[in-house]
Amino acid sequence: MWRVALILLLLLPPLAIAWNHDTWSSILLIGWTMLVLPVCILQGIDFFQATEAKTGRQARLVRGLLRIPIGLFGLLSLLIGLTIVAWCLYNVFVRRLPEYSGPDNPFVLLLSGFGVAPSLIAFGVHLTRLSLRRSV
Repeated sequence: MWRVALILLLLLPPLAIAWNHDTWSSILLIGWTMLVLPVCILQGIDFFQATEAKTGRQARLVRGLLRIPIGLFGLLSLLIGLTIVAWCLYNVFVRRLPEYSGPDNPFVLLLSGFGVAPSLIAFGVHLTRLSLRRSV
């Protein structure tokens, strides 16, 4: 049953484009981005880790191919997290931009955190290390 649901979810972008209705097409594309992409990323990571103990030729080939998107997602997550931290620090120490709504005090910024940035950095480091790790 979940495979049918996954296939239907994978068909959302072509359906949204073919539908050609601004509101519903936008809802379908946003829903696809919020639901399908994270599930596909997590399924790829899970499959990557599940094939770690297998030493066959096909398992090595699949792991080699999965290293690329997992590494790219890791680097992208790391880059986004570091960018958020740098932007917050720039707004506190250099010049406050009108778009910034965080604290002015650097101590409050350090105590309150940088929002989702530390999680993105930790997830990016984990995925990057996972993709670069040698097979057992």
